Amino acid sequence: MTNGTSAVAPEVIVDLTGESDGNDGVIEIIVATEQAKDSHGPKQGGGAKEKKTRRKLHKIGRFLRERAMHLAPRDDSARLQVAQLEWTKEDQRLGTSTSDLVSSTVILCNKDTMLFNTTLTDRGWACGYRNCQMLLSSLIASADRVSSDTNDDVSESTTMGAASRFPRDKAPQTRALQEMLELAWRDGYDRDGAEQLKHRVMGTRKWIGTTEIYCILAHIGVQAHIVDFHKPTAPDGSHPALFSWVVDYFTEGTGDSAQDMKPPASNGAVLGCKSTRFAAKHPLYLQHQGHSRTIVGIEMADTATNLLLFDPDINVSADSSDTVRMSRFRFRLRDTRRISQFQILYVDYDFSPLESAEISRFISSTRVP
Repeated sequence: MTNGTSAVAPEVIVDLTGESDGNDGVIEIIVATEQAKDSHGPKQGGGAKEKKTRRKLHKIGRFLRERAMHLAPRDDSARLQVAQLEWTKEDQRLGTSTSDLVSSTVILCNKDTMLFNTTLTDRGWACGYRNCQMLLSSLIASADRVSSDTNDDVSESTTMGAASRFPRDKAPQTRALQEMLELAWRDGYDRDGAEQLKHRVMGTRKWIGTTEIYCILAHIGVQAHIVDFHKPTAPDGSHPALFSWVVDYFTEGTGDSAQDMKPPASNGAVLGCKSTRFAAKHPLYLQHQGHSRTIVGIEMADTATNLLLFDPDINVSADSSDTVRMSRFRFRLRDTRRISQFQILYVDYDFSPLESAEISRFISSTRVP
């Protein structure tokens, strides 16, 4: 995809993850124990200590069993798919007044993209990993679709590429992603970033950002691209250039989309929703200061264009009809005013898998404007 911008040296890529080494403590298990109250006379010596130790071990065991739920092969943090996003009555307003009721067209990314939430054990530091899982789930799903549509072994091997290394319908969990990142660093990817994070993320709460996601993908043969929106492009401090770029990304080639049009909701005529389309596009990884989110689509109307943004730190659940309201994902242009810089990482939908040695270990970006 071309945007008429020039490539820059990697040293201009700004770390937007926040304090790069400010969350580097190893995950600690903290067990709260009650103070033993001596209500039955003098302490019993070894017997009392044994009971206290047993209570402590019991609490540790219970804590570890709870944590094991999050380390199991099946990741329950992904309960939804993009295919469940639906236009409802609550989605008809783009603003706050009734005059904002307008016709709208929605374009969503690969419908099989899984939506991953952070959990109680990783909220506040794992957003980068969760957004990486969403992108990988789309890559895996698209690879599976190609392999099921062809019996040509050569075609399958060249199209599946690195995504075929993962089980179907699954994305690597946080610890696996941490291991993949460290392996990429050992192979020489992003030496400056590796040095900044002291070459270690496994078992830690260190934040990761755009360049780390690049390394994870590059190490498995997936060429990613980074776009740097380094300053606001409107007098009010908003980022219309960011919105324009995202619209171009989702609308480019949608007339020949590999996925069919999704019919509007049953009451779409009343709401004025023209159509909802699933495009042959992967979701976009969006980074800004201290946090990252995933762009899963766009909403285009006569009076405004909005991004549809999934935040892994915000729990979103399906309703009784197993659908999710699109308005929960809406991100307006005015919402960008409080953020000075953005970065986007994307992967071409029809990318050709490469050997990791073919992908540059020297990370560069495209600057807009």
